[in-house]
Amino acid sequence: MRCVILTSTFCLIFSSCFNSSENDLIVFKTTNEGLQKSNQFISGQTELLYQALKDKTLSPQLHDRAEIWYPRALQIKQLSSDILKYIDKLKTDLKKEAGLKLENFAEVFQENNTNAVNSLFHEKKRGKELFERLEKYRADILNVDIELNRRFNRHMIITTKEFDALDSSKKEFSKYFFNKVPVAAAISILSHFENNIIIIENKLVSFCDNQGGFFIREFYESFKALITQSSTKVKAGEAIEINAGIGAFSMAAQPEITIAGKTVATNEDGIAAYVIKAAAKSGEYIIPVKVNFIKPDGNRDSGTFKIKYLVVD
Repeated sequence: MRCVILTSTFCLIFSSCFNSSENDLIVFKTTNEGLQKSNQFISGQTELLYQALKDKTLSPQLHDRAEIWYPRALQIKQLSSDILKYIDKLKTDLKKEAGLKLENFAEVFQENNTNAVNSLFHEKKRGKELFERLEKYRADILNVDIELNRRFNRHMIITTKEFDALDSSKKEFSKYFFNKVPVAAAISILSHFENNIIIIENKLVSFCDNQGGFFIREFYESFKALITQSSTKVKAGEAIEINAGIGAFSMAAQPEITIAGKTVATNEDGIAAYVIKAAAKSGEYIIPVKVNFIKPDGNRDSGTFKIKYLVVD
């Protein structure tokens, strides 16, 4: 998805160097529609992350971690919402500069008007204001948490990769993005900035959600230690096989199993298989088995069992 967005934006800015035509306007409008759909989809996914992290605050095993990261996620949400509202209002102001009116409940304005763009972004200095707001968003969002700053500082694209990489003394924002472009192009550029913000929000909130931990119940719902043996009555020297596991032999419980004092590794099904030879003398014998595991509430538990077998002549 993101590759398509970046490619479309490059074509948009490159085309802005030429006089606008009907075909150019179609490209600008199509690009904008694609960005808007992308924004809606990503925002929907981000809302699911907010809800998931909120749910973790109600979970006994995840509450402590989620209580740390959910407020950080809400800070990200507020900061992102504020800048998105600002850019959306900027779109409306630009349309008004271009003679916005309603016809049959649809917005109509001069989409190929370059003077409106010049008036708003250059003469009224809204371009400078936008750049300052975007830079403040970058700083504020990274200050939410030191770990977020460390993880995302070098890879956060606010405008375009090329412009963000420019030396600060050479950044002429309004001239770079809004010089002699029609209204339709300027609106698409603003939608691209919105898309960047929405992508950033999604990545940061996803990080917060991961830090909040994971529900163990997603991997299994019931649990108990299960021990089986191949036989309870054997002859001297015969083999006895013992199988041990958790619940439906789930690896989610991270079982640690010792049989006859030896740690036995589990296979991919969470089963520990151990084979011993029966004692040489007749009589009753006991094999101790201990199982350590994690319960669905995140706490560790253990069980100790005695496997009995009888040796007969």
